[in-house]
Amino acid sequence: MNQYRIAVCDDNTAELNKLCSMISRILDDNNMDYHIDRFLSGESVVRAIDTEKKEFDILFLDIIMDEFNGVMAAKRIREEDDSISIVFITNSPDFVFEGYDVQALHYILKPVDIKKLSQILLYDWNRRYGKNYMDIKDGQSLHRIMFDDICYLESRGRKVAITAKDGDYETYGILSQFIDLLPSDQFISCHKSFVINLNYVSSITKASFSTKFNQTVPISKARYSASKKAFINFIGKTNSFSILP
Repeated sequence: MNQYRIAVCDDNTAELNKLCSMISRILDDNNMDYHIDRFLSGESVVRAIDTEKKEFDILFLDIIMDEFNGVMAAKRIREEDDSISIVFITNSPDFVFEGYDVQALHYILKPVDIKKLSQILLYDWNRRYGKNYMDIKDGQSLHRIMFDDICYLESRGRKVAITAKDGDYETYGILSQFIDLLPSDQFISCHKSFVINLNYVSSITKASFSTKFNQTVPISKARYSASKKAFINFIGKTNSFSILP
């Protein structure tokens, strides 16, 4: 089994130790091989990655730290490492949009909820070392669907409809169960009833996404700004998109 490499940075020793203890408890319960490095400043974790060339799978980074804060540290780290998962830890939701600039995996509000922490850890481990598909039951048939083949998902009462490259499926469940399984750097919740794979988006308006298969996926007014920013950051590696007024 691959060793899961974790870095935790917080300038408050008590908070640092508490978070590390929670991470250890989660990974021990799941019989995972892991190693945690602890850092008390943004400068020290940047130095470890930039100068000492240490490699980590995931970094839990406190945003509010003296002088060299978590956002500054994350930007420096991204110049050196584009594969590390960055999870911001913060006392305020005001910083959530800062995460888009560094392609943050997630952010967690203090006090840290162990259930949310577990979801993030297990999701990140699974996407690196686990499976890249889901198995669903549609009627009497079982199907294995690769994440990359999913275009979007729609909540329909007690069921979730999955639109994929090779066909449409419907299975019992709630949308949040599927969100926890899917790569968050690829799939976003653009509406309370819809989750879309950004790989298949061709354009965006204030009301909807258009897909490469000429499908329309609605965007709620409350989620437009975040959806637009996520889309721009995701698609910035290519030139094949448009933003309409």
